[in-house]
Amino acid sequence: MNFDLGDLEKLAENAVYKVDKTDVTIKSVRILTLPTSSDGVVYSNSRLSSKVSVPYTVGSSDELYFDAADGFLGTASMTIEATDSRNNRYNVTVNIPVVGDKTIKDTVTGTSAGKSVTFTNSDYKYLYYTTSKVTDYTGHFDGTSESGYTLVKEDKDITITASQFDKNGKVTLYVVGVDKDGVASTGTITVSQKSYDINYNVVAGKSVTFNQKDFESFLEDYADDNGDYNSRKDEISFDHAVLTSSIPSAKSEGTLYYGGTEITSSNKSKTDMTDMDKVSFDSVSKPSKDTVTLTFRVYGEIEKPNSRKPDKVNYDVNVVISVVKEDITYTVGIDDTVQLTARDFVNFLQDARTSYRKAELDYVKFDVSGKNVSSYAYGGLYRSYSSYSTGKLADSTDKFYYEPSRTQYDLADVAYHTTRWAEAGKTVYIPFTVYGTKNEEASGTMAITIAQTMNFIDVKASDFFYEPVKWAVNNKITNGTSSTTFSPYKNCNRAEIVTFLWRAAGSPEPTVTRNPFTDVNSVRDASYYKAILWASQKGITAGTNATTFSPYQECTRSQIVTFLYRYAGKPSGYYSNPFKDVSSVNEASYYNAILWAVGKGITQGTSTTTFSPYASCTRGEAVTFLYRYVNGVK
Repeated sequence: MNFDLGDLEKLAENAVYKVDKTDVTIKSVRILTLPTSSDGVVYSNSRLSSKVSVPYTVGSSDELYFDAADGFLGTASMTIEATDSRNNRYNVTVNIPVVGDKTIKDTVTGTSAGKSVTFTNSDYKYLYYTTSKVTDYTGHFDGTSESGYTLVKEDKDITITASQFDKNGKVTLYVVGVDKDGVASTGTITVSQKSYDINYNVVAGKSVTFNQKDFESFLEDYADDNGDYNSRKDEISFDHAVLTSSIPSAKSEGTLYYGGTEITSSNKSKTDMTDMDKVSFDSVSKPSKDTVTLTFRVYGEIEKPNSRKPDKVNYDVNVVISVVKEDITYTVGIDDTVQLTARDFVNFLQDARTSYRKAELDYVKFDVSGKNVSSYAYGGLYRSYSSYSTGKLADSTDKFYYEPSRTQYDLADVAYHTTRWAEAGKTVYIPFTVYGTKNEEASGTMAITIAQTMNFIDVKASDFFYEPVKWAVNNKITNGTSSTTFSPYKNCNRAEIVTFLWRAAGSPEPTVTRNPFTDVNSVRDASYYKAILWASQKGITAGTNATTFSPYQECTRSQIVTFLYRYAGKPSGYYSNPFKDVSSVNEASYYNAILWAVGKGITQGTSTTTFSPYASCTRGEAVTFLYRYVNGVK
């Protein structure tokens, strides 16, 4: 590093003020002591050929250079005498920090489990390592011993013994590497024993099925590494597996099944699992841990040439199930955009803890460091995104406020936009943290699933129902009437309307299973059976009489806005009536619903003075009303 008289004067003035709280003007500087030679040398020229000797008066045209000693990391110190404009003299210690280039981040994996791992230092003249965590690297790493570190010279081996690994078969080495020019770099080398773990992922509340081939591969791999099996001569076969670890907690983790039968503490040792394709794990919806580890003993047979009987072997393997939580979910098409709903994050905060029930959301931060969060194969999370204005990609340090000022980012503007190369069926997981106005804090995961792009020939971008249809299809509220048609002008029946609403509500289970309708059958009408029971129980709609629902009867415009009005909880409010065909007397049962829906912008009349309450509601109108309600009414 280089410095001049002005740098030293300013440093001295700041030092005097820090101690005496006095402003002084330094007019001259002498160097009284220099750093030790083991730390480095101060030169008076850029060619580093003329060493400074003390005492040394620093001239106004001097440019001084400090050259750190090879392999030195730490703080080099020298003392200067600074004289101010009143001839007061101050002795000031100048500290010169020398830090390594933090570029070392390597991984090494061994060839077997439970054994030592050896690798070669092929990159550095000197490599120093320690297993103790280091936050501040200091010392003279010049090829001599340094307290707390092990020195390995170039082309020499490093051996990590089995006892140095943690229970997961890993150890982190904190290292200093010094190259042939004496430049020191710092960082870590993660050393792992070979892992035979079988890994699966499962979404919280869903199921994952094991794979027989995974266990066959483990058996062959482990037997080979253990010296029991020669792949060129022998034949190995899987026989069965038995669960040897404790069963998972049915309340906080999930349930393990074999062939549809639950594995319990009493039957696990008696259950020989001969086909691992029949093993499944059902995760609970709110797991207490991010991973569930199950240990199985895998039994097999090895047939060797000229051997009359096969060798029987058994080895233990861990099955590690990573549980992915989908706390807030969205669906988006390919080359499309989904806007985040601010209210989702309010609900997440208030549901995080009992004490947060009345919490008010302040802001949200998103961890966008994941490899798939921003990529050509998926898309990106934007501070804002629309067809006419694209904001910058969100950063992990950004704060998105629920009620922003003019200088703050608005949570309601945040959107995820997928690329045209995105693949339908993939899911992007973005961790987030919500912060309340009274220091409440909770973390979760947002899941954005990429759905098939809408390709209906009868839905054009200029149609009023274009965005609603796209939203409804991507959110699995309804499908097209064929792979290429949506039939937006086809009339909807009562069963379809309540099914759309039920799916938009998250397909909740009916609270009562008794079915009062003779024309609705749980088998024949399975596609809308639960939706009708749910709507009936929620008071959204009744049957056409006490025992019939009339699922195939066409639904009118007045009926659908009444369903929405009741689902919204019959909100109060005054709205004027511009329609000649809507009377508070003749249309009393849906009068308030129509005025509310029009007042909220959910629908308009068929003209400025008519609503056409008895006209049939089309598929295009139905999804439009629902879309506007879900996305526009707070």
